[in-house]
Amino acid sequence: MIPWLWRAAWLLLPAAWLVHRFAHDDTLTFFISCLSLIPLAKAMGDATEDLSERLGAATGSLLNATFGNAAELILGITALRQGHVALVKGSLTGSILGNLLLVEHSAGYITAYGNNESLLVKKGDEVKKGQTIARAGSSGGAQSPRLHFEIRRGGSQTIDPVSMLPSQ
Repeated sequence: MIPWLWRAAWLLLPAAWLVHRFAHDDTLTFFISCLSLIPLAKAMGDATEDLSERLGAATGSLLNATFGNAAELILGITALRQGHVALVKGSLTGSILGNLLLVEHSAGYITAYGNNESLLVKKGDEVKKGQTIARAGSSGGAQSPRLHFEIRRGGSQTIDPVSMLPSQ
């Protein structure tokens, strides 16, 4: 990006505020606000790259995963202020686990499969015992292919999967 244009882009945020305050044009305010995030994203990307060179690949990957979700975190905070708690829970869980698949079972049980490379079923599909439903991957913050698995009952109570195995 041309240096003077880069510096001028930082003026978009105050411009968005001025349009919101005085022009009362929501569409234009939204558009300018979105554009104002570009220099911030570039600055965060440059800073993360610089830190990863100094601190090593593992720490750099963690920083990249964390700052890569900054926009989603900002939106999440805004949604929380509006009272959308369930929306934020689902959004953050999906960001951390990536390609999260939830399968609803009888008696209020739900199994969660996270960090999938791809999902092989979609909402409304009937899943049969032994069916391949997803391909494990390294989505979300995972550094290598892995599966995150959990069992829940009643939406929030997490159950140890070992306790669900038949006794030997």
